[in-house]
Parts: sequence; structure tokens; C-alpha cells
Amino acid sequence: MPWLIKNKPERSENLLFVHVPRCGGTSLSQHFDIPQKTVQNRSSFGRLGMGIFFHRYKLLETANFPFHCRENYVCIGLAVLS
Repeated sequence: MPWLIKNKPERSENLLFVHVPRCGGTSLSQHFDIPQKTVQNRSSFGRLGMGIFFHRYKLLETANFPFHCRENYVCIGLAVLS
């Protein structure tokens, strides 16, 4: 960030900031009911995998670094048992 430099350099370089917005994947998946449609024609393991995936997607959407979640408790329990 050139404005933080106290001694200004001899030559000036142009700086361009570009903001790239998110593509709206969450709102599109909610609008078209993607989680429900993806599990319709899947096996039991496919439904379980997609359920875990969409659970994690929703969890990471609401909190950047979730600490209190099922997966962390399972890992702690496995560490205690081992």
C-alpha cells in the first residue's frame, strides 16, 4: 500500500484496486433447492455424503472458523479413545 510508505519512492506506480463480488452460489442453491435435488436418486452412502457436505457448507457459511461443531467433538472423542 503506497500511502503507508513514509519515504515516497522516486517513480510512482499506478495502483488499481479491483473488487470481485461473489457469484451468488448460496442464493442460487437455496432458490433451486439444490440440497434436496442432489439426494433424490442417490444410494444411502451418496445421501450420507451429500448430507455431510451440505451440513459443512451451511456451517462454514454461518461461521468462518467454527469451533463448537459435531466434527470437532468426534475428533476429540477419537483422540481421547486412542
